[in-house]
Formats: sequence, C-alpha cells, structure tokens
Amino acid sequence: MRRFWLTFIFLLATQVLASEPVAFVNVNVVPMSADTVLRQRTVVVHDGVIQAIGGVDGVPIPKDAKVIDGTDRFLVPGLAEMHAHVPATDSPELDRYFTLYVANGVTLIEARLQNLERVFRELTGGDDEDAGKPPRRRRRKPVEEEE
Repeated sequence: MRRFWLTFIFLLATQVLASEPVAFVNVNVVPMSADTVLRQRTVVVHDGVIQAIGGVDGVPIPKDAKVIDGTDRFLVPGLAEMHAHVPATDSPELDRYFTLYVANGVTLIEARLQNLERVFRELTGGDDEDAGKPPRRRRRKPVEEEE
C-alpha cells in the first residue's frame, strides 16, 4: 500500500508540473477551505494551476489533457513544512530528505541551513581571525535578587 501512495504522489507531482493539462477524473477532493470531502469531482490542472473543479460530468476536459482516473483516491493540496532542517546542499543525505518529504505529501519547505560556519566563512572571505566564525551569542546574566 505504501508503494502505491508513493507512486501516486510521484505521478501527481510530475504530471502537475508538466506543461500539458492534466485532468483528475472521479477523484475525491479534500479542500482546505471546508471541513468536508468533495466526492467524485473532476479537477483540471494546467501549468501547475487548477483551472476547473466540478462534478464528474460537469467539467470539460481539454483534448490534449492527460487523464488520470481518481476512482477511490483522494486529491489534497501539497503540505508545507515551514521550519525544515535539511543537510547541506553537498550532503549525500539531501536526496533522502527530499524523498521523505514528497512521500509524505510535503511539496514546499522553508529550509534552515545546517552548515552555518561554512556560510559565514564564504560570506566573510575567511581572511582574518574572526572570519568563518558565526557571530557570538551574548547571553545576558540573570538579574540577581538583592538580599
């Protein structure tokens, strides 16, 4: 079952990003605007933008559209991870991280850099003794209560 969903998400992502129109026919849509499921809908997507949503027979399907049978399947918007920790761009682990995100429906991430020291070194040139070091953290001493 897991392989099915991975394949479905992969196909969905690759087809939606394609320039040709894609029509998901007879799919159950989970909108983010209501606490409901829109059953047996046709969704037409072109250039990554939803062009039409309606009943199975109520939405015209473009002649050049790739048709995907959505019977007994659900179509949901991509999820967003707004505080992601991912490895550096040259890490061999990066592909595994992104694969896990897509497999779980996450199509947008706001990534935090893991290798800040390297970034600071590149930004500052690495010439003087403070170059390449992250900024110092200053911790305020706790206020001691007077006796």
